[in-house]
Amino acid sequence: MWKCVPQSVRGIANRAVIGVTTAALVAATGSHFVMPEAKQLVSYEVMNVAAIDESPTTVGIADSNIYFTDSLDEVMEHLDLMESLGVKNVRLLVPWIFIQQQDPMGGPVDWEQDLDWAKLDQIVQEADRRGMGILGVLQWSPDWATEGTVGSGHPTDVQDFADFAAAVAERYRDEITAYEVWNEPNASFFWNPIDPAEYTNLLKAAYTSLKAVNPDITVVGAVVSATLTWGDTTMNPVDFVEAMYEAGADGFFDAISFHPYNFDTKFSEQDDLDWRELMPLFQVQKIRELMDQHLAPGEEQLKIWISEYGLPTSVVTPEKQLAFMTDLLNAWQSFSGGGPVFLYTTKDDMSAIGDERFFGLFDENGNFKGGDAAYEEFKRLIDCLGGCSPSNPSNPVGSLLQFLQQVITQVLSFVPNLVAGVVSAVSNLISSILNGLSGLAGGSAAQTGVVGASLRSAMATTDADVPTAAPVTGDLESIETGTEAPGAETAVEEVAVAEDLVAVEDVVTEEVVAEVPVVEDVVTEELVAEVPVIEDVVTEEVVAEVPVAEEVVDEEIVVEVPVTEEPVAEAPVAEAPVAEAPVAEEIVSESPAVTDPTTTDDGTDTSVDTAGAVEGSAPKLSDESVSKSADTEAPAAETKVTRSAPKAGVGGTAPKQRAVRSVRSSA
Repeated sequence: MWKCVPQSVRGIANRAVIGVTTAALVAATGSHFVMPEAKQLVSYEVMNVAAIDESPTTVGIADSNIYFTDSLDEVMEHLDLMESLGVKNVRLLVPWIFIQQQDPMGGPVDWEQDLDWAKLDQIVQEADRRGMGILGVLQWSPDWATEGTVGSGHPTDVQDFADFAAAVAERYRDEITAYEVWNEPNASFFWNPIDPAEYTNLLKAAYTSLKAVNPDITVVGAVVSATLTWGDTTMNPVDFVEAMYEAGADGFFDAISFHPYNFDTKFSEQDDLDWRELMPLFQVQKIRELMDQHLAPGEEQLKIWISEYGLPTSVVTPEKQLAFMTDLLNAWQSFSGGGPVFLYTTKDDMSAIGDERFFGLFDENGNFKGGDAAYEEFKRLIDCLGGCSPSNPSNPVGSLLQFLQQVITQVLSFVPNLVAGVVSAVSNLISSILNGLSGLAGGSAAQTGVVGASLRSAMATTDADVPTAAPVTGDLESIETGTEAPGAETAVEEVAVAEDLVAVEDVVTEEVVAEVPVVEDVVTEELVAEVPVIEDVVTEEVVAEVPVAEEVVDEEIVVEVPVTEEPVAEAPVAEAPVAEAPVAEEIVSESPAVTDPTTTDDGTDTSVDTAGAVEGSAPKLSDESVSKSADTEAPAAETKVTRSAPKAGVGGTAPKQRAVRSVRSSA
């Protein structure tokens, strides 16, 4: 039926729908930019507390060492370095052990006179003067408050700790707006022995006391570090948080904080490792799952804060330190329920121990470790996480752009609400237009009536042949209220009424030309019956195959006759003996050396052969040995017995040539 409407009218209707829809989208979206809620503006204007924004774009610096500075000038130096990077939030140590050193002995406590507030007052007042947000860390047991190790031992009475926390909150009501209950209780160095249930009791008491002072205080619990379970020394943070829930911690914290220390792998790359279950990223994901499992229906997702993260430049290079920090800040922006990030720490502290001395972004002299270019780049990163600040604040155009950027960021953070608002605005606008047009009669303009009818028919269906389009007819108001909308026939009647209105308008002075709809002739197509083609059935003759009989061939049996081998007798070959002709050796007579005999007192000849003396230092032979040798060799008196010694380093074998000559001489 829509085809019966003139082509020009259909074109106008289509353009009108597109235009109205576009206008509604722009109006619904633009209203958020040009008309922000007054309530939000007022809340920012009357805020008199430097509250910490719980957005992941919030960057602070955790500086526990600032409490141990010696002067206000050093405190100011630390804060100046933070502000130079654009950091407006600081995490401070609130050491119970140093502030309440006096044992109350069960009596009343004068919280003004009995406690030493001087150092903390100095730091908090200076940070507050600069408009910085402060996260306070309540920890370290004084000796009178614990039966365990001083500092890390559990408070004997958790109410003592809770009373101290309330006193701190009361004193710094407008300066410190968020508190962490203890630090890294999953490590025995800070909470000894490790006991999640005992920590939960401490958390409950502190939470109750802090909220009694100021319900708007943010209480951060767990405060666990990324580690593994190693005996009684450390405990896996996931197991620790799970044990906290089992002990009844749910409902006694506003956020959980985590310290994802790792010096080997960037935070964003830890999911790609085969041992990802051991990485901080996996641990914080599991903590996120635990927190979400304990949410009540309709309860808002609680945040996870990173209240410490850093790397010592004694282990890594300054370039790697900045690269890892940059990676964490960027990756954390997409983490579900991510809160603020506090980097550890401001500057190196040479009074600390081991690698703890080198966690600073600045060295001990206040110089940025990465150099000037790295300093500017890191500063720019911190500034642009939440939207870059204009380079010239006095420029109104820059301020306007900054405002628009912030508004867009807020709008995009509420995409579901924005979509719902756009849909509602479009529906209401189209409904209002159609309702107004449908009520026009008599005094309404002819062209308006035609357009209104065309719009309604366009809303009804786009093709008369589509049966499912009929229920969509009518105005949007009737659809929303659940009433039955008129059918396609009603839409055609309205078009006819509109055409009648056009004809009535001819009486008016202004002549109105009504377009006569062109009725297209209906072309009836003759149905052509296709004659089926019958194919002749071809009968194939069955050919019987005659089996071929193979002739049997008789093979003659061949009998193998064994061959008898005749033995062959080999005639022995007699070898003629070969007589070796003796070789006559020429006898060389050696003239003996003449020596002067030396006669001892008993008449014995002790002369020594000079040849033996020259060849080496041989041991001397006794007279008995000489006589035995003479008896063995021959009885001839004329044969001379010689003693020859081997050469040094050769061994004990006498020269062969001399032995031969001796034998021949005796012969």
